Amino acid sequence: MVPSLLLAQPAEWVPVPTNAAGTLLGTVTVAGEPAMAGDWVAAFDETGVCAGATEVVLNEGESFVSLPIYGDDATTPDTDEGMGGGEGFTLRLWRSANGEILFYPDAMEPAALGGWSATNGAPMPGFDDPYEVYNFAWDGPSVTLDCPPAVMCISNMAVNLSATPDNGSWSGPGTIAGFAGWLFDPSAAGLGTHTLTYTTDGVSESCNVTVTESLSPTLDLPLGWCQGDGPLILDPYATPPGGSWTGSGVLALADYVILDPIFLAPGTYAVTYTTEGDCGGTATANLSIYPSPEPPTVTALSGLLYAGNIADGDSIEWWIQIPDLPNDTLFALGYPDPVYVFPSWDDFYFVEAINSYGCSTFSSAFYVDGTIGVASLGAESLRLWISEGQLNANAPLVQATWLDMAGRQLRQSAAPFLRPAGPGPFVVWAEDNLGRTHRMRLP
Repeated sequence: MVPSLLLAQPAEWVPVPTNAAGTLLGTVTVAGEPAMAGDWVAAFDETGVCAGATEVVLNEGESFVSLPIYGDDATTPDTDEGMGGGEGFTLRLWRSANGEILFYPDAMEPAALGGWSATNGAPMPGFDDPYEVYNFAWDGPSVTLDCPPAVMCISNMAVNLSATPDNGSWSGPGTIAGFAGWLFDPSAAGLGTHTLTYTTDGVSESCNVTVTESLSPTLDLPLGWCQGDGPLILDPYATPPGGSWTGSGVLALADYVILDPIFLAPGTYAVTYTTEGDCGGTATANLSIYPSPEPPTVTALSGLLYAGNIADGDSIEWWIQIPDLPNDTLFALGYPDPVYVFPSWDDFYFVEAINSYGCSTFSSAFYVDGTIGVASLGAESLRLWISEGQLNANAPLVQATWLDMAGRQLRQSAAPFLRPAGPGPFVVWAEDNLGRTHRMRLP
């Protein structure tokens, strides 16, 4: 049989009639009030297939439904037409007034109704009472506004007003019911801040518009930008939007405007923003381009890591990337010395150089394995083990940081270095009184 799309029926609510069917009878309400003429009720099986849909019938102020719910056709095993044996179904209501779809009894906890049976189209046992109430929860219409710009010039052209659902009306200074829809005319509204209100089905939402004689732009640029930080997107730093930018290093791309420091030497540059029209204007602000450090280097010798190419006056930070943890997890080690002692094997290390402007540059990743050797500092390598839920070491420990396998820090502790609660596994990062560190995965 070929399904038919009836008047006002939602396009996706098209059941496929089969020879197996049972009918649900009931009274339909929305927030305790009878469903309206033109509303539809549909049944969906557990896989989301529409197994039945019909329009409600109004009679003496009540809204009734006689809903055939079709079963799966055994002759077409590759097609799911509807209900199967033991399968539950959910009910949905389509509101013809505004196109909303509601779930029974509510969207947060839609009820899976059991007990469907093929009755040759007769009312199904348990669903055969026309006065059984199926109440669909509803908190009122959801209204979304498409408001005019927050600030408009009095000489601007009228702009469209729109909202969802679109069956309501606008009110407020300067609102006009035009031939093709509602408009806001700033010249009709006059100077000042105006409240525009949209009302539908007894629910109202508002937005404010300020009409002014001029729209002189304002800029709120950062004081400085590092050369190594890449392009700076300028648009978020100007109001109102829609103007044009000029200045050294300024480039207009398809979707936004940038200042690219790659074209500029360190120094201070003027950036100008202009809005057009009778109410337009120009604003200029200065932006300093700071130099970024040269990329540092990492080398290894006899079990030690050395940070190189660090300019006089620059500080450094060592970072580690642990392969056991996902998402390229990086951890700052809080170690500012250019010589790093006792790095852990099978991890990636980076050095960050930071200059007096706060600009920084990272080295390339350096992989540490057994080929770098072991530093000879008169002590054996730091070793860790777990015993009775407590972390132990062959040297006095200063602190231990516990992480889960997603790289989230669970605990940073001093003695007695107890294992975190939970099933694990964990990664622990420990440091001894000589500044040596070691990483270990624990169950």
